[in-house]
Amino acid sequence: ASSIFPSGQAIATEADFPLVSRARIGPRGDFPTPFSSVESQLGELRVIGIIVLNGSVMGGFVDLNKVFYAGLPVVERYLYNRTSVELRNRPKHFLLSSLRGTRLHPLFCGNLVYVRQALVSDIHGNLEALNAVLADIATQSVDEILCLGDVVGYGPNPCECLDLVMKRCKLTILGNHDQAALFDPDGFNPVALRAIYWTRDRLDDPSSGRANAINRRWDFLSELPKQYVHNSFLYVHGSPRDPTNEYVFPETIYDKSKMGVLFDRVPQYCFQGHTHMPGVFTTELEFIEPKDCNNEFPLGREKLMVNVGSVGQPRDEDSRSCYVIVDHDKRLITFRRIEYDIETTIKKIYAEEFLDNMLGDRLRAGR
Repeated sequence: ASSIFPSGQAIATEADFPLVSRARIGPRGDFPTPFSSVESQLGELRVIGIIVLNGSVMGGFVDLNKVFYAGLPVVERYLYNRTSVELRNRPKHFLLSSLRGTRLHPLFCGNLVYVRQALVSDIHGNLEALNAVLADIATQSVDEILCLGDVVGYGPNPCECLDLVMKRCKLTILGNHDQAALFDPDGFNPVALRAIYWTRDRLDDPSSGRANAINRRWDFLSELPKQYVHNSFLYVHGSPRDPTNEYVFPETIYDKSKMGVLFDRVPQYCFQGHTHMPGVFTTELEFIEPKDCNNEFPLGREKLMVNVGSVGQPRDEDSRSCYVIVDHDKRLITFRRIEYDIETTIKKIYAEEFLDNMLGDRLRAGR
């Protein structure tokens, strides 16, 4: 049977829509064959629909700015790979008629309509929490995972968490603890300082893997970007003003001047971590906790800053791991709380001389 993405009426014939250009998407969803003067304008196209029969595209029109492959819109990916493409005439639609019979790679098919993103942050070397969150993400039809920083620090499994993040996350942002593992820590309390020095030693420990694995982790940390901007979305660890170190606590809403400065730097939506306290900041100087919005919040026209919470060390008096799903089709964010084996993590922390016991104790209370 045929299926339609997105849901809606089937596409009839080429005559129903303006013929602009023909394209062919290869078996892995990229553009392997050149075509001249792709005439389109980012942001002006819209999804109409695409007909798929047994996994093969039969034809239709689609907004190329909304078609994602490996996390990037196809148009952006194509422009990146073929810089000579011209943008002229600004047509509204792009014809995919020559897709007929093309077999799409499953990854491309999964990202064809809109991306569902899982946003994780502040893992802090907590392997049990990370595994539990990744297991839950696997049940949520998520297309890509972004990590907003602090993969390491505090927790007993920095190497294992780095390996998982490198493998599973499309993009990772630099957190202040990731930075502290590389450079002199700034503003760390004695407990955090001892933990980051222990983390450095653990990352260099020959027992943590072969030399190439050790070097790969250090290379990964050293190459992390401080922020990522895509269209109207900004992704940081700390804040829009200082993407690595600045805290935006719930009580920051009472500092009208600071909130104004922060929102001035937000394109429309900013996703962040750092405080380990999930919730939504609005331009009306509100902080809306997940429990006050039934764990869902719409992405409307107003600017928002969204703290996605912490996977490995929640601090909102809820010991469960927290992460966020962004549904770009429904324009909706969802906060998810996940149980994990806290006691196993605590025992690991207790077993390490240079990790303070309070780092384990606080996990039970979520503080």
